[in-house]
Amino acid sequence: MKNIITSSLAIACVAFAASSQAYDCSSVPSYASGNINTGTVMQHNNTAYRCDVGGWCNVGGPYEPGVGWAWSYAWSDLGACSGSTSSSSSSSSSSSSSSSSSSSSSSSSSSSSSSSSSSSSSSSSSSSGGSCPGIENWSASAVYLKGNMVKHNSLKYEAQWWTQGEAPGSTGDWGVWREKGSCSGTGSSSSSSSSSSSSSSSSSSSSSSSSTSGGKIVVGYTQSWRGNASFIDYSKVTHINYAFLVQPNADGSIQAVPNAGYLHNIVTLAHAQGVKVLISVGGWTNLANGGFESTAANPTYRTRFANNMLGVVEQFNLDGVDIDWEYPRPGQESENFHLLMVELSKVLKPRGKLLTAAVVALGDNPGQGVQSKTFPYFDFINLMAYDNYGEASHSSYNFAVDSLNYWVNQRGLPAHKAVLGVPFYSRPNVRTYAEKVGVNGSNRCRDTDGSDYWNGIPTIRKKGQLASGYGGIMTWEMYHDTSGSDSLLTAMYESVNGMPGSYFCN
Repeated sequence: MKNIITSSLAIACVAFAASSQAYDCSSVPSYASGNINTGTVMQHNNTAYRCDVGGWCNVGGPYEPGVGWAWSYAWSDLGACSGSTSSSSSSSSSSSSSSSSSSSSSSSSSSSSSSSSSSSSSSSSSSSGGSCPGIENWSASAVYLKGNMVKHNSLKYEAQWWTQGEAPGSTGDWGVWREKGSCSGTGSSSSSSSSSSSSSSSSSSSSSSSSTSGGKIVVGYTQSWRGNASFIDYSKVTHINYAFLVQPNADGSIQAVPNAGYLHNIVTLAHAQGVKVLISVGGWTNLANGGFESTAANPTYRTRFANNMLGVVEQFNLDGVDIDWEYPRPGQESENFHLLMVELSKVLKPRGKLLTAAVVALGDNPGQGVQSKTFPYFDFINLMAYDNYGEASHSSYNFAVDSLNYWVNQRGLPAHKAVLGVPFYSRPNVRTYAEKVGVNGSNRCRDTDGSDYWNGIPTIRKKGQLASGYGGIMTWEMYHDTSGSDSLLTAMYESVNGMPGSYFCN
């Protein structure tokens, strides 16, 4: 497997990147920032690390291996340097085990009490046994975050990243779940495994609770030309869709990612807060979709496109791909779209990457362009419940209800995969919500000024409450928002999670 794939997996699965084996550091140079290439192995604080992203390894500071707050995005922990006891004894010091460091390293399956430090050495406790008090059964509808523990078929598992609907034991060696041992045993390990569960869960909660939205998906699109990654409130989203990489060329080849520096900054800031970043492909083209159509119709081109997208995901350390083909038409084009999603799924899912789509709000033409048989290949689907030219308001609450009803009740999309889209702009004159509020502060609490229509805070909150019964909520797009207490993103985030509002309209 290529180094870059190893890099992506190491970044996404930090919890199991560390090796339980000692690493021979006799010829490994000591760490010093600057001029570090991808693949370089260095030792630091008695631990060996491999550089996975050279550009970040060089920086030092936040990327200092094992020390900086963002080190795990640049390095993989290869294990304690051989001849050293500090690392292994550190691992076992969190338990009450009195075994030697070598025993702790070689028999981690029996010393599961050390799993209370699972965030840094979960792979060394991967075979720990014991009963599972305090660990809930896995649920297909629940959302799990990195570090969350579940039990399934008498085994306990730890989530390596965000997941929903993926059964433990079915995702393979590189999947989202790590088996942590049997739930059928008894003994001292049971209390420590429970401690591990609560510890890792609370750690995950404390470090990323503000960006995990209480379990509901909150997606924010951002356009590639924006440029200021600091504008985004990462505490209010779970996923960011970077828009757009234009649709593929006719042969499945792709163009360069626009404004790559902006994307890099988003990924760095987002991952630091546990937020996932996807590349969105396509966008509105006035139905001129020749690149998608040609690529999807040819098996060679489909494979080329899928591999190209995997390359982009790995190059930028992304968490997945969002397909925004507006819109595949019912018939053969729909079948080709399905085959393209199957091909993308083949390369993304084994690496723990997400595949999502943005779809029309409702209506069989073009809604049937996305067949029901394609739903299982998506992690979730964003319903673009706006730009409804059949009503003056373009995105009323009733239109949102109708969109969810069409996809979930009529088409059979699982409710937990339905993510309701809301607009942060007006129609028929396109003005951002921030612009409307800037002109008249009253616009934050209403949906029209008599000429334009948008969604003010009360409507966004009502839609968020509606979306709380489904997978979550999405917006186009975050830069249309204000940055104060009257932020629509804040209202969206609070309402979808059943939180009281921080801004009140009279």
